[in-house]
Amino acid sequence: MLRRVRYDGVMRCSRAFDHGGTALVVTSQLGPGVVRGDRLELRGTLDENARLIVTAQAATRILGGAQLASSYARWDVEPHAQLQLIGEPLVASEGGRYEATQRVALARGARVLISDAARAPADCEVRLRTIIEIEGVESLYDAVDVQCTAPAAFGTLALFGLNGAEVARTTALLDELCADVPDAQAGVGAYPRGVLVRVLADSLWPVCAALAHLRDALGVVLLDRWPDDDESEMIHLSNDGRSSPRYDALKS
Repeated sequence: MLRRVRYDGVMRCSRAFDHGGTALVVTSQLGPGVVRGDRLELRGTLDENARLIVTAQAATRILGGAQLASSYARWDVEPHAQLQLIGEPLVASEGGRYEATQRVALARGARVLISDAARAPADCEVRLRTIIEIEGVESLYDAVDVQCTAPAAFGTLALFGLNGAEVARTTALLDELCADVPDAQAGVGAYPRGVLVRVLADSLWPVCAALAHLRDALGVVLLDRWPDDDESEMIHLSNDGRSSPRYDALKS
């Protein structure tokens, strides 16, 4: 149940939709895009055991201008809650200046999946920063200057809140999937409490397709909580994916 939504300025948020037992909300923004001097802020809290998917209505356009535009998002995820942040592509125009920070604080047993894609010309200044804390300890600090990848487009998929065995199994699955991504290059990095995938391609379309493919595969694995020796409970963040022989082998 979505208890409260509050917005102001150019930001908007939809009502909650039911997505297979998980609440889904869609954010939007008035106007043609982010322009010089804009400052956007988004904050959210998930109660214990809550499940939420947040996505956007359309791509984020960064327009040119002398002043820096900025965005800040903060999510507090209570114990055993599960959050998915599925962004639409960020597309910068020539001369765009923009800095975005999203910070996620996970309590014990909570998880987050973050999926983003972006492309910017070389004359832009666009920095994207993601910070994930787990039980008060910083587990990921990821910062990308998007213009440095020009003319290529890039995407990021991060899944955090895993234990050591889950990290190993998820990394093995993603390694196999990333080896066969069409029209793009992808690599996996393992962290003590999560995994991060980076995707590069000549345009945004293959990047978005690769991210969607990885999310679909993780729809079953991802957020299955693999049982420990003394734990039999299985928790699914998404239930619309199908099992595969590879997934069955990883779990056995």
